[in-house]
Amino acid sequence: MNINQFASVALTNGINANIEIIRSERAKRISLRANRHGICAIVPTLTAHTEILTFIESRKGWISKSVTYFEKITKGLDSSLIQQ
Repeated sequence: MNINQFASVALTNGINANIEIIRSERAKRISLRANRHGICAIVPTLTAHTEILTFIESRKGWISKSVTYFEKITKGLDSSLIQQ
């Protein structure tokens, strides 16, 4: 059973981003993905949590841009569309 973990990152614009950490046997390296539901980090199964946090901290700029982008996109949408 695979339980997803979360990491919280304080961004430069004063908001916190919660990032879902998904461990994958198929992943070869850590990667970030963003969509209207949030941001997730796909990581190889045996990656240490400290390594994941270091990677996330190094990508704060990209995370901030992505959060802002998806907030702008979803701002005018009907809330029933956002939950899908």
